[in-house]
Amino acid sequence: MTERTSLKNISRLINDSHLPSNITEKLICDLLKITPEKLFLDKDKIKLSADNLKKFKQIEKEVLSGIPIQYVLGKCSFHDREFTANDSVLIPRPETEKIIEIATRFIESRITNYLPAAASRQRMQAGELRINTGFNILDIGTGSGNIIISIIKDCSGNPIIHNSKFVIQPFASDISPKALQIAKQNARFHNVENKIKFLKSDLFSNPKLPKKFDLIIANLPYLSPEETKKLPFEPALALNGGKDGLELIAKLIENLPEKLSKNGQAILEIGYKQKNSIIKMATKKNLKTKVLKDLGGYDRYAIFSIDK
Repeated sequence: MTERTSLKNISRLINDSHLPSNITEKLICDLLKITPEKLFLDKDKIKLSADNLKKFKQIEKEVLSGIPIQYVLGKCSFHDREFTANDSVLIPRPETEKIIEIATRFIESRITNYLPAAASRQRMQAGELRINTGFNILDIGTGSGNIIISIIKDCSGNPIIHNSKFVIQPFASDISPKALQIAKQNARFHNVENKIKFLKSDLFSNPKLPKKFDLIIANLPYLSPEETKKLPFEPALALNGGKDGLELIAKLIENLPEKLSKNGQAILEIGYKQKNSIIKMATKKNLKTKVLKDLGGYDRYAIFSIDK
């Protein structure tokens, strides 16, 4: 039976589904391997085979039971890229994408600090100048690898960073071996598996990690145990930050003065109620802290540097 000799056409399926229409359309696109544009243009013409209809009903049942659609499909979208995802890793949130922008801007700023003249910057963009210096990055709690992979891909597409030949050495760590497997799989899919060193580590505990980093990124668990219970399908290891969600964050901040290079920076995603507590911790460690808001207006990103 072909796609055009089916029991149901797409328009009827969308109308009859118990799921919101946008979710139904996403599932259909994934099932038939078609673009949303094609679905929009041809939804009255395309029909589902009996086999695909059966598959759709099974997927619909799982989503209606509460399983996140990303886990049902085995993939998710982040920063305009596709990543494999299962219940071993946290589902990337849209607000986390801002970290990619903050990180790449910082890397570019470190490069342009070597180039005081505008003419030098233009020569860098043209690939006429080179900076041969190392730059260590660590993504702590990498999960699916979405953050570090996106940063490396964006750096490759940035003419100043790419043409400078800035020697970026990315490391990605996680305490979960299963999460690291997913991260490595995503790195292979995005052709950066040879650029990132993945290590099992509890924060900085792995001795194979460098002593200092120019950029540290961390999306650590920052929910309380009570908040974690509201997300039963995602791994508690990636969500539960202990009392007030600050246990791992406190350990990270404790180590930052020792682990950040002289002009380094750390970027941490935080809970919207945690700003004051985090600034207080950082001040005790002589860290300068800036907190930025997400698109919803909530405090979301804490940026640390050594207070000179």
